[in-house]
Amino acid sequence: MKRYTSIILSILLGAVAVGIGMGIFLKKANDDRTRLATVVDEAQKKSAEAIQSSQQAIQDANQKLASANDEVQKAQDTLRAVAEERELLGKAQALTPPPTRAIKGWKEAVDLPLGVSLKFPLTSDIENIDAQALTLAFKSQALATTSSTPEDRWFSLTPYDERLESELISTLATSTPSIYSVGGRLLIGSVGWTTDDAQHQIYVLHVQSLGQTTHLIWARTSSAREQNDLLQTLATLTFQN
Repeated sequence: MKRYTSIILSILLGAVAVGIGMGIFLKKANDDRTRLATVVDEAQKKSAEAIQSSQQAIQDANQKLASANDEVQKAQDTLRAVAEERELLGKAQALTPPPTRAIKGWKEAVDLPLGVSLKFPLTSDIENIDAQALTLAFKSQALATTSSTPEDRWFSLTPYDERLESELISTLATSTPSIYSVGGRLLIGSVGWTTDDAQHQIYVLHVQSLGQTTHLIWARTSSAREQNDLLQTLATLTFQN
């Protein structure tokens, strides 16, 4: 009986030892699995970060390339516009400043916000002068009331507005392309008659220099004398920049 008991105890002790050994092995295996899982997770995160960083670097490079291409295109457009301007200057009707005696007593308007100045006949007065517009109206009307009406106005110079230019040109029933030059700048546009008033000739011109369109000019005349006054007024135009 003692022998069986010792055998059983030996078996039990062996089982306990095996169990303890298996427990230690399983714990170590679990620890290794956890550690390996952490290593794999960190590796995946670093890989994702590397991919994201690489993609961002590619995006940044593409943006810089696109920006550089835009600058090159702008430079090419400017050079092309300047070349076209040189050609047009040779075809444009040059408006030279009239002799002093021809404009003796004329008034001068200096619009610093718009960066322009000009001289105009005594028959007119300044209706408005600021950053939005320099406008002239017939003096007899402009001084007779506190404010002139659109019918009194015969000249307007504003910052360039493509939409407004299109609207003004669309009011012309007939028009002729016209090009003038003043002090090395081009005045390009149309001269024609409106659909509702055949008594007035309308000028719609934009100012262009070095590939840049800067100002828009609108004018209205109803006689040869007024046309001559307008062209002389345009010939006195000077620009700060």
